[in-house]
Amino acid sequence: MTESVTPPAIPHHILIVEDHPEVCQTLRADSRIAFPGCHILTAETLQKAQTLCAHSTFDLILLDIGLPDGEGTEVLRKPGVPEQTTVVVTTLFDDDEHLFEALRLGALGYLLKDDTGTDMVEALQGILAGRPPLSPSIAKRILQSFAPKPTQHMLSPREEEVLILISRGYSAREAAQALAVSAHTVADYVKSVYRKLHINNRAEATAEAMRRGLLR
Repeated sequence: MTESVTPPAIPHHILIVEDHPEVCQTLRADSRIAFPGCHILTAETLQKAQTLCAHSTFDLILLDIGLPDGEGTEVLRKPGVPEQTTVVVTTLFDDDEHLFEALRLGALGYLLKDDTGTDMVEALQGILAGRPPLSPSIAKRILQSFAPKPTQHMLSPREEEVLILISRGYSAREAAQALAVSAHTVADYVKSVYRKLHINNRAEATAEAMRRGLLR
């Protein structure tokens, strides 16, 4: 006789940690479609998120990484959130460093903010079926992590875009406008690009972009 498996409970209390009002509103709408009747609180800073987590228990947390006052993954560090809380990262960062750090700290899902509408709703509803919410590109990246690594560090598509823009002379603010993200987010991408490529300034970034054939 097959033993029945109890499906995960429907999330009734949800915390959305997101500093961009429009993105927060979209995630709120997606959450209400995925889990009708849920109660939602929001936090636009790391400090507010940590305060809410210290005084309330949530079934589900949708967690942005790039917050104005720090890394959203700090929420996952001890004392952090209870084990029964499902934490799903919702972010623009699609690089290995952010992905695997979040999973190592206990995140049970990783969704890119580009996955709006039906894709995001279906990913969230997958929690009820015991499916970890993962964007397709993120699931592929996890699988690729088990493959032999090339000797050269690879940039994510977004990091390549940032490299191209700064190589063309864009300021952080101009790059942020071109990519429709915050200057803070662009600064994080620039740091990641510089670290991966072992470069220290815009001139070296331009030379690297030309070597990779990214500039025409």
